[in-house]
Amino acid sequence: MQLDLMHPLVMDSLIQDGAKLKFDKDGNAYFAHVPFEQTDGSLHSITAYYHGRPQIAVRPPWDGGLIWTRDKFGRPWITIACQGLGASVWYPCKDHQSDKPDSASFSTTTPIVAVANGTLVHTIDEPITKYRTSGRWSTPSTTIISFLISASMYPLDKVMTD
Repeated sequence: MQLDLMHPLVMDSLIQDGAKLKFDKDGNAYFAHVPFEQTDGSLHSITAYYHGRPQIAVRPPWDGGLIWTRDKFGRPWITIACQGLGASVWYPCKDHQSDKPDSASFSTTTPIVAVANGTLVHTIDEPITKYRTSGRWSTPSTTIISFLISASMYPLDKVMTD
């Protein structure tokens, strides 16, 4: 199985259904050695652990990567532009428009609020960083293209509605 992750990000480990997988690297592609045959219709979970500093977008949105900027008040604003370059610029995925997983999830620990396209699963207040935001995306048609998963972080105020 192939997962893509662009340099300078580095894959640390891959876990499938609780078992650590061996993998090889060829450029930006990581090839996992799955321990058993993956049959059509079977459902498995892969967790990828990785680290590094993602590429910075030089001319967003035309050049992909992370966008680190500040608003006119000097507050931090972080977002991603990856449609042209590919989602593997910021997270491991099967980075091809024909591949459409049924869901994806991510979490971040940040002193500012993280928002994303999808359903917010939960937030946990942490004394050191103030927020830990976890998001999960799922589509009823069971198709989502990896570059459509996006996140932004900004010092937002929480507003509650009925």
